[in-house]
Amino acid sequence: MPKPERSSGIYIGLGANLPSAEHGTPRETLEAAMRVLESHGLEIVARSGFYESEPVPVSDQPWYLNAVVEIASDKSAPEVLAMLHSVENAFGRVREVRNEARVLDLDLLDYRGIVREGPDSPVLPHPRLADPGHRLVRPRFSRRIRRYQCAGSQRQI
Repeated sequence: MPKPERSSGIYIGLGANLPSAEHGTPRETLEAAMRVLESHGLEIVARSGFYESEPVPVSDQPWYLNAVVEIASDKSAPEVLAMLHSVENAFGRVREVRNEARVLDLDLLDYRGIVREGPDSPVLPHPRLADPGHRLVRPRFSRRIRRYQCAGSQRQI
């Protein structure tokens, strides 16, 4: 399969609700993650403001700090997802329990509007975007991602 041309329309959700020993507060961690994504060749062309959302399912863990970025890249969807997992691991993300508190969470939300399911590629768009109460909210910077508004509790900050 040929590599796509470098173009935008790739959306990544970022979230954190635990401080990082290396990067600091969740906000500092998300800022550091954005710099790392750019250093790996993912050009950030737009970004939402930060917003807080309650954990899903509701629990006693801290609220999440979130943001969404639109990137431009020539990488395929599987390559982008693998890079996101690599960055999460480098930041100390441990995957033991579903919906646990985390230092960094990076989600491939949408890849140029492609809809795809299957064992050999990421499910697109992100499978939980339409779930009521999911932590993602509609950022104000993009028409395409606006369709992913959720009904969960959230606070702009």
